[in-house]
Amino acid sequence: MSVHSVKYYDVERTLSRLAMNYDRERSLLPPSTAESATRLNRMREYSYALSARTQYSRPGRTNLSAIPANSPPSSTPVPTATQTKQKRKVAKSMSTDIQCSPCSRDNLHHDAAGYCIECSEYFCESCIKHHKNLKITKNHTMQDRRKMPKVQKYDPEEEIIEICEEHPMELIRFFCKDHDEPSCRICATLKHRACSTLVYIPDLKSKETNKSCVNTIKQMNALAAQFETAREETERTMKTLEIKKHDYEQSMLKLHQDFIDHLHYLEQQAMRNLETLYQDQQGYISARVGSCSEAIKTLQQATQHLDSAKKNGIESKVFLQMKKIKKQVRHFEDLLADIQKKNKEALNFKFKADPKVKEFLKMTDVLGTLDIVQAPGKTVTTLKHFKVNSQSDAYDVSDVTGSCFLSDGRLILADMYNESLKVVDTSFALVTQTKLSTEPWDVCPISDTQVIVSLPKEKKLQFFNIGSTIQPLKKIGNIPSLKSSQYFGVAYYKERLYVTCPKETPPCIKILDMNGAPVHEIANSNQEQPIFSDPLFIAVQNDGKTIYVSDSGNNTIVTIDTRNDEVKHTHQMADGNHPGGLVVLTEGDVYTCGFKSNNVLRFNAGGQYLEELITNQGGLLSPQSICYWSQGRQLVVTMQKSNIVKVFQVS
Repeated sequence: MSVHSVKYYDVERTLSRLAMNYDRERSLLPPSTAESATRLNRMREYSYALSARTQYSRPGRTNLSAIPANSPPSSTPVPTATQTKQKRKVAKSMSTDIQCSPCSRDNLHHDAAGYCIECSEYFCESCIKHHKNLKITKNHTMQDRRKMPKVQKYDPEEEIIEICEEHPMELIRFFCKDHDEPSCRICATLKHRACSTLVYIPDLKSKETNKSCVNTIKQMNALAAQFETAREETERTMKTLEIKKHDYEQSMLKLHQDFIDHLHYLEQQAMRNLETLYQDQQGYISARVGSCSEAIKTLQQATQHLDSAKKNGIESKVFLQMKKIKKQVRHFEDLLADIQKKNKEALNFKFKADPKVKEFLKMTDVLGTLDIVQAPGKTVTTLKHFKVNSQSDAYDVSDVTGSCFLSDGRLILADMYNESLKVVDTSFALVTQTKLSTEPWDVCPISDTQVIVSLPKEKKLQFFNIGSTIQPLKKIGNIPSLKSSQYFGVAYYKERLYVTCPKETPPCIKILDMNGAPVHEIANSNQEQPIFSDPLFIAVQNDGKTIYVSDSGNNTIVTIDTRNDEVKHTHQMADGNHPGGLVVLTEGDVYTCGFKSNNVLRFNAGGQYLEELITNQGGLLSPQSICYWSQGRQLVVTMQKSNIVKVFQVS
């Protein structure tokens, strides 16, 4: 049976033949050359010995075990030293049909004088000199005429030079039709031993290959055309996004101008009322000033007349003036009393804002809301997965129950099994960890470099600073004068900590200050019925007005308005599925993972279900915590009792 008629190989037999042919070829080489042959040389020798382009014919089906270990096969006699010497002389003098590869590309025809293993190309004497002078290729392994592959009518473009990704020192020489994937000899042994259709690649039929190639090209062209259409649609979507952004800005500016215009109108009305009052009061006061001036003038004139009559000694005139003045004095005394009274009772006023306006300013935190008219679906692709266990762990298996991202993209993991807090860098490599005093449950960021971890067994929360190492800070909770609670889920918003207390009676949500003192508690509905059964995780909306609680006892996601403690919406998980961790995105969407359904669900800001973001085909098994990094659009999901952490790209 020749090489050209073989289509499928038994893996064991193939590897045995590879070894046999390799030994045969090594026996033809001088000892020094055989000893210094590198692993890559040996692979090339394997390939050339079995290549369909060589003149080598495999021996018949011989019992390999019957061949003596030190004796070569009968079909290939070992040459004597004289024969070898003669053979070498002939090889040096003879002309071959093998052409220099670089010269052939320039339509020049020079006989090949050597073969570069790394480049898989033939070179003439001149090209060999240039090849050895180049810095990038001077260390390549060059075979001379005696050792280079003797391939007749060889096209260098057809040489198989694919390197196995898993085994960088191995060439891709086989193709498994069962799994539709190429493999090297090691992959063939390890992964495809039981496969019935393992093909040696040089033996593939050209018709079959060409047909498959044509179909692949058509498929690739069609896919490229679809991507071109998708790109045009995406560009139109980008333009629409710009228009929506401009419309949003214009609407906000219009609202601002409406406020200014209406405020200006109200100001004008208030100023008109003030001006009317002012003019009235100014008239009254001016009249009193005039009365005072007139009284002073009249009294001064009367005094002068009386004094003049007295000096002239006219008694009758003095008498008449006195009577007249007394009458005026009584009038002016009454006038003076009236003026003094009015001055004491002068109008006093000040500006008083409308209570509705003050209440409006107090209750209004934002100019408006960013309502999502149509929430587009999210595209999620698996980015990678990584292992989170380390040699310093107490157990071989991790159980990450809580996770969060810092603003710089570092991932913080709470490993309950190993009672540790772990930090993973942006390339998803575990860079540092610290041993905790007890089992953690959840973790959330409170700044760019600080996180807080819940420790249910200790009934405490602990702060940590995350730098090149993890620095433990203070613990809060378990206040002696107050009833202690076991805190599980934890979230943060504006100097307030939101914690779940599933062991309380009834189970509740507590809002604490940064020292651990309770500020508020949410436990019962307006009908005095318990809201929660087993709340384990919690998240807070970006404006602080809404919280989301994952209740594994009722299998619900509960959405609560923090302004009045009312339940806005309750989503019932299907088929007794337990909800896991929660995360709120910048745009307001909420993600949670289904513990039994092995998926990730997406909700809007109102807590209403939108879509299944990651299906149960996404490789998740009992997911229990989830976190999101908005800058990198990366979604991380951890799984119960697993060292594997999944990373997804969201677009």
